[in-house]
Amino acid sequence: QKNGPLPSIRHTMFLSTLHDSIVGLLKSEHKLVDLAGSLNTYKLVGGLRCLLARSILMNPKFSVTDIERTISSYFPTLPVKPSNYKHWASWAEILKIDLEEKSEVLRNASKVNGMSAKHLRDKLDNLPVERKKPDSHQDKSIIHVWKTVSLRFDEFVRQLMSLLPENFLSKIVENSHPKIVMLSSRLDPQASEAEVMAFLDYFCDIYVESEFWTSGFVQSIISN
Repeated sequence: QKNGPLPSIRHTMFLSTLHDSIVGLLKSEHKLVDLAGSLNTYKLVGGLRCLLARSILMNPKFSVTDIERTISSYFPTLPVKPSNYKHWASWAEILKIDLEEKSEVLRNASKVNGMSAKHLRDKLDNLPVERKKPDSHQDKSIIHVWKTVSLRFDEFVRQLMSLLPENFLSKIVENSHPKIVMLSSRLDPQASEAEVMAFLDYFCDIYVESEFWTSGFVQSIISN
């Protein structure tokens, strides 16, 4: 963000990677949802999905079927039913909510999902015209959506950083596991970037060598 969000947030691959990374972290690190709250988490992910769905809609590489599939999977609405259960289950895992409880968060998510889906389908129905609009018009709309996301994204990054150890190398060096002790003897807590990269190369070499000596081919030769 040092040079502004454009053109990155216009690109499908960038947005897809950003979305998948954030969703993966939210699903694996429950504390992130606890810190932000389910509603703010929904607004963060929902905003990113709006940007991503819009970029897919504007990208000529994607068909109408691709776009419709994206809208349906990202923006399900109540009631929960067999045809949309998988999509709601993904939201439930992200937001740490129970689909059986019909919570306020679930109802709000369904309401906003419905509005987002309608907005995108209206554009889909007018797809040739939408794709011919100049970049300046598209960028204005993209920035408008990003402004609703950016503050929550910045807060997410701060919360994520707060969960990281202050000195990751120290955590490795101070670990008492015998195998870690053996390896970390080659790594100083104040190691430079070059020294850390050399350590990783050394570690990879050990892994490759171990895979070689324990392979079925080598073991069969040794046993004979």
